[in-house]
Amino acid sequence: MTCVRPDQRGFSLLELLVAMTILGMVGAAIAGAVRFGVMTFERGGTHMAALEQLHSVELALRNQFEALPLQLVRGADKKAVAVFSGQANAVQFLFSPPASARPAQEVLATLEARHGNILTLDLGAGDGQPRVLMHNLQSATFSYFGPSKPNAPSIWQDSWSQRARLPDMIEVTLQPAQDADWVQHRFVIALHTQSSRSL
Repeated sequence: MTCVRPDQRGFSLLELLVAMTILGMVGAAIAGAVRFGVMTFERGGTHMAALEQLHSVELALRNQFEALPLQLVRGADKKAVAVFSGQANAVQFLFSPPASARPAQEVLATLEARHGNILTLDLGAGDGQPRVLMHNLQSATFSYFGPSKPNAPSIWQDSWSQRARLPDMIEVTLQPAQDADWVQHRFVIALHTQSSRSL
């Protein structure tokens, strides 16, 4: 028969229960931290994807308006007329495609917010299928900077109806839907024209 000395005694049941409880709490805390980290990583990835899409939309619109000159045409009275119409939710304009595009003729294009939640660009290809630039929008609005009438100071306006000239700049405001992973995005595009041609 073996005899246990007082200095060789083992763990009591209470000590084991306390140790298991502490280990369980530490494990639960670690699992919660890992789950939170994974959720944050996924949310960050979704947010980055939304920011990349916003950047690509802004770049596409800048290329459209800045790199491709808008056209002025001359009517029967020999006055230059801008084929440009601007409303709060749509822009329609005539532009010259690059020389590499065939046929290299002017194209009437439309940029608009459709059905309240998508932004489209129709380059007048004739296929009836506009290019969708952005989904998940609450709204897309356009403002126009320039004089409201000849010899007037330039101001921001909700629409552009001047036929004798183009606005100097267009401000595009993209408002996300409530469940979107990005905040309101606003940018300004400068316009320039090509030499006018006769009708």
